[in-house]
Amino acid sequence: MTSSKSNTYSRDEVNPLFNSDSDYFKGKVVSFTGALSCMERHEAKLLISSLGGIAKDSVTRKTDILITNTPNIYKLDSSQMSSKLKTAVRYNNVYNQNIIFLNEEELESILMGYPACETN
Repeated sequence: MTSSKSNTYSRDEVNPLFNSDSDYFKGKVVSFTGALSCMERHEAKLLISSLGGIAKDSVTRKTDILITNTPNIYKLDSSQMSSKLKTAVRYNNVYNQNIIFLNEEELESILMGYPACETN
């Protein structure tokens, strides 16, 4: 591991999440909010793209999935939410969108069937 993140992989190592053959993200617009413990943001975007998803930097009305580092967003009040999370919640509430919120553990479970990274 060569990054400041304890679970980031070097060029010679392969993050086990990249071995997934999940089609969950195929054709879906996916955005991220918060730092992930298992990989850098650019790695997460590559992962989603490799699985047929469309990784975007911002939340828009076209967003299907927002991946967050917050274990349970429903326990947060708006002052604790990132601007992306606030936007996604507003789109769901005001425009009847159905943006799916996934935390990092749920992402790993979709891809691997179990959490792939240990958090320290």
